[in-house]
Amino acid sequence: MEGDIVDLSRRIRLVQRQLHRAQRGRDDVQRGLLSARTASLAIMVYVFSGHDLDVAAEFLAFSSNVKAEQCNLEDMRCLVERAYIAEPTPRIVELMSDACLEKRSVCMLMSAGLFIVHFLLYQWLCEQNCKCGVAPSRLQMVRYALSVVPSDFPPALQAKLRSRLEGPPRKQRKWLQSFRKAWGARLGTLRSLPFTPLHEMQEKAVAFFRWVNGAFSSADKLPLVINMDEASLAFHLSGVVGTVLSTKPFKRVMPGDRARLSHRRGNVTYMASICSDPAFNKCLPQILLGNANCFPKRVLVEVEGELGPNIYAWRENSSWNNRALMRRYIALLCDCLGEVMQEREVYLVLDMASCHLHPSVLKLAMKKEGADHSGASRHDRGVATAGQPCFQAIPCQDARGLAREEERN
Repeated sequence: MEGDIVDLSRRIRLVQRQLHRAQRGRDDVQRGLLSARTASLAIMVYVFSGHDLDVAAEFLAFSSNVKAEQCNLEDMRCLVERAYIAEPTPRIVELMSDACLEKRSVCMLMSAGLFIVHFLLYQWLCEQNCKCGVAPSRLQMVRYALSVVPSDFPPALQAKLRSRLEGPPRKQRKWLQSFRKAWGARLGTLRSLPFTPLHEMQEKAVAFFRWVNGAFSSADKLPLVINMDEASLAFHLSGVVGTVLSTKPFKRVMPGDRARLSHRRGNVTYMASICSDPAFNKCLPQILLGNANCFPKRVLVEVEGELGPNIYAWRENSSWNNRALMRRYIALLCDCLGEVMQEREVYLVLDMASCHLHPSVLKLAMKKEGADHSGASRHDRGVATAGQPCFQAIPCQDARGLAREEERN
C-alpha cells in the first residue's frame, strides 16, 4: 500500500513537471523566444522539408501546444526566419551532408524527419477525409507516408525511418496508432453528411415557393402542380431476412437463392409522379422502366393483369430515361389527366436533367392543346417546367436576387 502511494506521488510530480515545461515553452513562443533545442529543431525541419517555411512554422505551433485559435502562423514564420538567420552558416551547411550524423544528435534529426512525415500525412488525410470523403486504410496510409520521406534527409536516417513503415502489419499498426494519438485522428468510419449545404437548400426552397406563389397568383384556373422524378430500384434483393425451410427432416428440400448474376446487379428506373392534390394521385402514371433482360416479353404478358390501372411497365433497350421516353411520358400524362387538362392549370415540375429540358420535349409540350410555351428561366435553380397551358412555366429568380430587390425597395 505504501509503495503504491509513493509510486502515485512520483507520477503526479512527473506530470506536473511536464505541464510546467509545456506551459513555459508555450509562453516563450508567444513572447517570441525560442529555446536552443526548439530553434535547432525548427531549422532542421525547415532544411529537410526543402526549405518550406510553412512546415517549420507548423512545427513550432505543434511543439509549443499553442491552440489553433491562438496560433498566428505569420508570427511562427518570423520566428523560424529569425532563428535561421542567427544560426551560423557552417552549421546549416552540415545539415545538407552526412556530417550532421557526427555533429548532431541523431534523436533530434529523427524527430525532425518524423514530424515532416507526420505533417504531410496529416495534410493528405485532411484532403482525403474532407474533400474526397475517403477514410484511407492502413496500407494506403503507409504507402503515402513512405512516399513523403524527405529526400534531403541523410540516407542512413531515411533507411531508419522507412524501416518503421516497411515492417510487418503489426509494426505498421503501432506506428499509425502513435500518429493518430499525436494528431487527433481515430480508427473508424466517416459520418454521412448532406451533399448540399443547408443554406443552399434553404435558398432553393425559398426560390421554389416564390415561384409557386407567382405561378398561382397569375393562374386563370385552379392550379395543379405535378412533380415527376426518377429513382433507381434494385431488380433482385438478396439476403432478405424471412422464413427459410430447413433441410431436415426433408432431405430433398434444398432452399437457396438461384437468381442470375445479371438480375442481382440489375436495376430498373421508377418514374414516379405525385401532385399537390391527393385526389389526382391515383390517376397519375407510375412507370417502371427496364431493359430486355429485366423485362422479358413473357414476364410482361404474365403481369399485365396484375398491374394497377396507373402502373405501367416499359421494356426498352436501356433502363435509363431519355428524351424519347420523356415525350412518351408527357403524352401518357395528358391521356391520364383527360378532362383535368381543361379544368385545371397544370404545372409539371422537373429537375435539371438534360433529357427533361431537351428542345423536342418542350416542343411536344407546346403542341398539346395548341398552346404557347413559356420556357423556364435561366435563374431557376433546380426547378424546370415545360409547356402552357398544358405545362406552364413562370420565370423563377434566384432567392438571393429577390432578397437584394427587397432590400432596395
